[in-house]
Amino acid sequence: MRKNYLLLLFLIASLPYLNTLHNDFVYDDKELILKNKVVKEGRLKDIFLTPFWGKEELGLWRPITLLSFRWNYLLGDFSPVSFHLLNIFLHSLTSILVFLFFFKITKDEIISIFSAVIFSLHPVHVEAVSWIVGRSEVLSTLFLLLSFYLLLLKNNLSSLLLPPVFFFLSLLSKETGVVLPLLIIAYYFLFPKRISRKKFLIQLLLFTITFEIYLHLRIKILKGLIGPAGEKEYFYGYPPLTRLLTFPLIFFHYLKLAFFPFRLSVDYTFPPITCITHVFLVLTLLFLLYLAVIFFTFKKKPLISFSLLFFLLSLFPYLHIIPIGWLIGERFLYLPSIGICVLLGILFKEFFNRKGKISLIFLSLLLISFSIRIIVRNRAWQNEEILWKTTARDNPHSIRAWYNLGTSVLKKGNLKESLLYLKKAISLIPSQKRKKFADIYHNLGIVYAKMGKTEEAEEMFKTSLKYNPYLPSTYNNLGNLYFKKGKMKEAIKCYRKSLKLDPHNPVVLKNIARAYLRLSETGKCKEYASKTLSIPSLTLQQRVEILNILAIAEREEGNLSRSYDYLAQALRIDRNNYLTYYNLAVFLEKDGKRKEAIENYLRALNFGGPPSLILKTLGRLYLEEGELEKSEKFFKEALKLNPKDWRIKEWLRKIKERKHNRGIS
Repeated sequence: MRKNYLLLLFLIASLPYLNTLHNDFVYDDKELILKNKVVKEGRLKDIFLTPFWGKEELGLWRPITLLSFRWNYLLGDFSPVSFHLLNIFLHSLTSILVFLFFFKITKDEIISIFSAVIFSLHPVHVEAVSWIVGRSEVLSTLFLLLSFYLLLLKNNLSSLLLPPVFFFLSLLSKETGVVLPLLIIAYYFLFPKRISRKKFLIQLLLFTITFEIYLHLRIKILKGLIGPAGEKEYFYGYPPLTRLLTFPLIFFHYLKLAFFPFRLSVDYTFPPITCITHVFLVLTLLFLLYLAVIFFTFKKKPLISFSLLFFLLSLFPYLHIIPIGWLIGERFLYLPSIGICVLLGILFKEFFNRKGKISLIFLSLLLISFSIRIIVRNRAWQNEEILWKTTARDNPHSIRAWYNLGTSVLKKGNLKESLLYLKKAISLIPSQKRKKFADIYHNLGIVYAKMGKTEEAEEMFKTSLKYNPYLPSTYNNLGNLYFKKGKMKEAIKCYRKSLKLDPHNPVVLKNIARAYLRLSETGKCKEYASKTLSIPSLTLQQRVEILNILAIAEREEGNLSRSYDYLAQALRIDRNNYLTYYNLAVFLEKDGKRKEAIENYLRALNFGGPPSLILKTLGRLYLEEGELEKSEKFFKEALKLNPKDWRIKEWLRKIKERKHNRGIS
């Protein structure tokens, strides 16, 4: 019978999430998976020695989650289907473990299956399951439950040695596995006869040793213990007691989501409590009432007490007592919600005993509504644009939603929409948090630059750097702006500042080489171009661009053979690159080899070179060659692209005169 429960539970947990198989990588998936070299190329050693975000200062180390991403890549490259399938599978396994764990505690199949089914279909879990990066929550919970379950087995070697192992795996999946010892302590005092004192103390010792090993490794790899802190903390810039005063508000917001998971959002915003108010006092009294229920059910109804403690202790890391960077996240409820699901399971058992058929009908309707809510909510995670449009609709005060929506449409080239959304995001930023959102000003600068509004773009880039002077990409983009204005010295200053923050960035090194080339300082141009070529991660496209820069620099110094050698190297790397053919054509034209120049201009045009410029050049060269028909053809094509270009019209007038003089109609 129990095997049937497990199979049924697996199917119930899986089916509502099958429509996520059509979903793409969204939000942090791109940085943590698609752009992550460890996922694509990492050895096992690299995975365990690399911080989660690749940056020590962010304070996250989750090698088991990274290992699962690497495993997905090896199985199916970067196909989102395989990543989503594994998330669904892990969620289904966790749902089964919820059943096994509470059946082990209660010996009551009805409470256990009710609790597990409610957990498997709880809509608040969509963020943890549909979002690929949410896997860290699922993995950590899975290993935590497995550790706890094995600890409850009869006294044997596996029940003694395996729990600390799975506790360690839980910590390596996500830091919130740290709550397991607290849950075990709560269980021991609530159910003192279930675990012998000797076993409890031995396990506590083993868990302490395991945790010390984890902390030692974490500090060694991250060069620190806690993150994010400082500017990355959500309440950074608010009065010192804000986190403590807002604690009850955050707690009850999570409690509301656990009981009423229908108005969901990726981002929640509400004003923090910065001083003692009526709201704070009321919520504090309600929190004390919550604690009172735990206390008064401690002996007579220990399972109720345990379920409430499970929720509170598991939620503790997300209540901002320890600084974190996100106000409220639905994914953070994945583990704590188990406590509420068990509480609901107990209530449904009571209801079932009194009103059998009615209780089953009510539960069925609830679970059907939960399933529908999951299926609908999964659609919000289809792609980046849909996700943030949905979030902005559900929470119009979300800075994160408007910013990410503006950024996603910017990538598609929708400049007017992007401008609108990014301006909306800026209008919502509180003055004390502007430093945290310097990236928004940077992206708005990019929009203005693409629109050709250079003054506005410059102002936005400078504003971004005012709030955060440690953004290498902003310095680089400001440099590009000065480059287009012809202000090479100002451009080089910006590029150098960018390079100081990101010393091995090939794009910035190339930009410095280009700027020095414009200043005819060929020595410095070649110096930075050579530095760029020495970077191992240089792409073939970047290598071709640098070889072209070196070719032009050598040409300006009069080293003709060397300049042609660099272009030959570029062609050996990529025979379909228009830039090399274009520069080769320019060189040949200067050397008086007009026919060879024409051949290479034509190749550059075929491989995507700038048509307006090349068509006009071909028209001029054919005219110089005396081939009037071909010259006229290319000038007419150029005129279609630039109808107001008076020089092309003048060339066509001259061709007409020559044809007339030759008696050609």
